[in-house]
Amino acid sequence: MRGLAQEAADALDAAFDWCSRSREVELTLEAQLLDLALARASSDEKRAEQVAGTLFDAAVAGGYGSILARIDDRA
Repeated sequence: MRGLAQEAADALDAAFDWCSRSREVELTLEAQLLDLALARASSDEKRAEQVAGTLFDAAVAGGYGSILARIDDRA
């Protein structure tokens, strides 16, 4: 039986694949927020830092201020 974390990672990979093909920016940012939450939940601080940096850069460049507020939201 596969672990829940692996299933979440696989689902996230599929979501990123779809986002890449569709070029849907807002959903890509949402997927990155999920990636950040998964990294934090698995205590992968290096990955969390990388994802947070990517999210920050994309949100600033695209004018998605609501995403900026959610990067540090650990709730």
